[in-house]
Amino acid sequence: MLRFEWNAFVTAPLLEQLASASAADAAVVQALSARLARIFQHVGGLPFVADEPSLDERTSRALVWLDEALGHALAQAGVRRAPQGLLPGAGNTSCVQLLTARPLLDVNRADVDGWRQLPGVSASLARKVVAERELHGRYTSLDDLERRVDGIGPAKAAALSGVLDFLGAQPPSIGAQPLDTWANRLQTLMQLQLAATPAQALVAAINQTLNSVATRPHPASRQGRMRHASPAGPMARASAHSAAWVGELWSKDYWQALPALMDSATHSIELCMFHVAAPHQRHPTYALLQGLIRAQQRGAAVRALLDRDGKSDPYLSTVINSAARRFLTEAGVACRSDSSDKLLHSKYLVIDRKRVVMGSHNWSAGSYGRFDDLTLAVESETLAHQVVGRFDEQWATAS
Repeated sequence: MLRFEWNAFVTAPLLEQLASASAADAAVVQALSARLARIFQHVGGLPFVADEPSLDERTSRALVWLDEALGHALAQAGVRRAPQGLLPGAGNTSCVQLLTARPLLDVNRADVDGWRQLPGVSASLARKVVAERELHGRYTSLDDLERRVDGIGPAKAAALSGVLDFLGAQPPSIGAQPLDTWANRLQTLMQLQLAATPAQALVAAINQTLNSVATRPHPASRQGRMRHASPAGPMARASAHSAAWVGELWSKDYWQALPALMDSATHSIELCMFHVAAPHQRHPTYALLQGLIRAQQRGAAVRALLDRDGKSDPYLSTVINSAARRFLTEAGVACRSDSSDKLLHSKYLVIDRKRVVMGSHNWSAGSYGRFDDLTLAVESETLAHQVVGRFDEQWATAS
């Protein structure tokens, strides 16, 4: 593995694009190099790569990190404040209805905790709403929600109608400026500064961004980073493996890249997964399940091990995974559920006993788009051998 320094990602092309987007002088932008490197350090995670990245790769990664950092700064500045809805309050009379303003709830993205914030929505009802959505797809209307979820009757649906958003709330912007690119985010943040010139606005915006990400750094960027670990410390006891290459799959990159990785399988695929939501054809996980089935049809040995939670567990793994298990089994893929006495929280695949895809992604829509999940794809036969050994142990006790 190769360790790099964060200032290596403050490239000349990056500074040129920054100068163009901000309309600031090149000398002003150049003077911000050290602060940009510190921003990347806070949002970039572990400072290790498999090979020396090219100039284009360093510039591309830097722009991704800059975009993420600017998003944090805008969120803290309130630019992404959710639209408000109206909720009937308690103590209404026949003549006057008391209304309370609260942020709209994005019906098709909200998690269990989000639903529980609504009055009259219990923990069990919130889990029902989320499980039904992950099993059978997005809700299209209030009537659709009421029809599909037992416990949301006409009265509750009417009470919640003013704060439920079925289209997906779009974060507001300043003026007509969209927030869909790093340049637009930078320009929006610059507009918030009390500055007389573009140069002053850029400096203030970069300072605000650095302050924002410094208060919420990437977990691997916090104090006690892996690269500073003492050889005599806990890291020394971990086994080390050589890797031909390592790839980073962030959020939706995982869902977009994984089918091609599975299509490369010629011998075998082992899948171990906590949550697998599908098989509705409009659900993004459907494409991943099809990748397993294609590998099976090519003659590869495919095995899928899924979590089965206990009756008192709140995760609903048994319910969420049932449709996918049935879908895979009917297609001829060997599929088992682990014992319910212990949570199977792993999320990994092993392809051809030489590629390991392991991280925090579940096979659910939230992992691809809503959450900041990260998975690493590693080409290492030694690591793959160890992971498959662990898989075989779990497979033998599964049903």
